[in-house]
Amino acid sequence: MNLLVLGVNYKRTPIEIREKLSFSVDSQRKALHYIKGLEGVEGCVVLSTCNRMEIYLHTEREDYNIDQIESALCTLKEIDIDTIKRYLYFYQGLDVVKHLFRVTSGLDSMILGEDEILGQVKAAFELSLEENTTSSIVNGLFKEAVTAAKKIKTVTEISNKPVSVGSHAVLTVEEVLGRDLSGKTVMVVGAGQIGKVFLANIKDRDLKKIYVTIRGYGRKNRRELSGLKTDLINFKNRYDYIDECDIVVSATTSPHYTITKSPLKDYIKTNKERVFVDLAVPRDIDKRIDEIEGVHYFNIDYLNKLVDANYNSRKKEAVKAQDIIDEYVEEYEKWYYFREMLPFVNNIKNFSEKLVRNRADDLSKKVKGLSKKDEEKIQYAIKKTADDIINRIIYGAKEIEDKEHMQVYFQCLTDVINQE
Repeated sequence: MNLLVLGVNYKRTPIEIREKLSFSVDSQRKALHYIKGLEGVEGCVVLSTCNRMEIYLHTEREDYNIDQIESALCTLKEIDIDTIKRYLYFYQGLDVVKHLFRVTSGLDSMILGEDEILGQVKAAFELSLEENTTSSIVNGLFKEAVTAAKKIKTVTEISNKPVSVGSHAVLTVEEVLGRDLSGKTVMVVGAGQIGKVFLANIKDRDLKKIYVTIRGYGRKNRRELSGLKTDLINFKNRYDYIDECDIVVSATTSPHYTITKSPLKDYIKTNKERVFVDLAVPRDIDKRIDEIEGVHYFNIDYLNKLVDANYNSRKKEAVKAQDIIDEYVEEYEKWYYFREMLPFVNNIKNFSEKLVRNRADDLSKKVKGLSKKDEEKIQYAIKKTADDIINRIIYGAKEIEDKEHMQVYFQCLTDVINQE
């Protein structure tokens, strides 16, 4: 199976390294074309989130040199391999399928069963489709991963309780300010998926005001945020509102800080406790702001330390989810290997079609006085019967358990039809 994945994630890689390897959408586009242009690469998808960066490849050969993609990553991120080598993980073949299905379903996430990753995987795949850097094998892989994840969300309870990064940011705020957030003022920098999840989880807490600031200060952004009862402010003026705020959450894809210590300390006038939560990779907020009196700073890695009250129940649901994943992995494996048999399939179908034409022509010659319509009916009946038999013979092979047995099966069929 000519599939590979190279990546880093939150389990073994600190945020300082993850942010060096993260991709914005623009740099993701560049990376897709660069990687697709490498010798031996048939298709690729680049997944970049706060907690992981992964490059999925479909290659011409199973023995693809992984050093080539490591070198490409270092070139794209302008980083030395010795800096990142010990953090990189690598899967090949069927292990890639198993890994992607677990990732997409939230079973490999920092917060077990979280929903955001499904949207992020879909977005990464759709960007690859848009940039024409996928292949039929990659398309089948990601479509099946999304389908499996949706089924898991539907038939298990793994995602029924709020477990996303955005919802846990609210829990972090409550650790400092208490559960009663009435009368508090919030600022959210960035209104992407994570920022919106945070807003959705905090908007009904009887807040005094919610400010949202984004660089794209346009009609589309105003329309998307209109249902959340927020005040959209110009990004350039964000510090002017900071003194009012009790809670500031930043979740952008910017390569630069959105909040730094130097301007912040000059704009804070009121003496009160404030919480700043940085949900971005690369980091949005200068961590030195926690040196300012009354300021409590948390980044995305801190969320990993939160105790999840529903963890045990989600672990039970994760067992059910894994059973579903195993079923989908098996189906994808059969589909993948069946595709490799297509040359055999085409030979068998061509033989069948030729045989049907010959038999129909022979019958038409032997039976005198047939109208054109009668001949067509006979040809249709023979073809329909032959197609039904051939389809059972061919597509029943999808149930064969492994590639070797499937190949022997089709080879035997080919040998039979090639006999004089």
